[in-house]
Amino acid sequence: MIRAWSPDVISEENFRKIKLNPSIGKYRTCIEGVGIIQFTNGRTENSKLFSSDFSHWNEAGAKSRSIHPCENVDWAKMRFWSGRVSRYIRNKCSVGKIGSASIFKSAYSNLDNGVSIFYGGNIYTKDNIDIGK
Repeated sequence: MIRAWSPDVISEENFRKIKLNPSIGKYRTCIEGVGIIQFTNGRTENSKLFSSDFSHWNEAGAKSRSIHPCENVDWAKMRFWSGRVSRYIRNKCSVGKIGSASIFKSAYSNLDNGVSIFYGGNIYTKDNIDIGK
């Protein structure tokens, strides 16, 4: 998982230090809050590739459910950056779709190696995916 923020969106970032088991390391740092976007890379398990995810809070959800403050978030800028990243993923990183989900070039190329894509409860192989936007 990768988390990121833009100073356009939040005026103060909220880093938290997490102490680790000494056999692993001393600590790790994570960023928290409602003005953060995150990318979660899909895992591969038993030759099935699971979907990746790009996500973030929206204003209504953050105000009603988040434990973090929402006052320092520029929601218009969050929508701007979210749209920009979404369009980049859809137009530059993908070769096609399964339903509304973009298929990344790297995921599609793995289909030649016996890997299938698991999405929406179904398994997709190179034979049953339409490529093209």
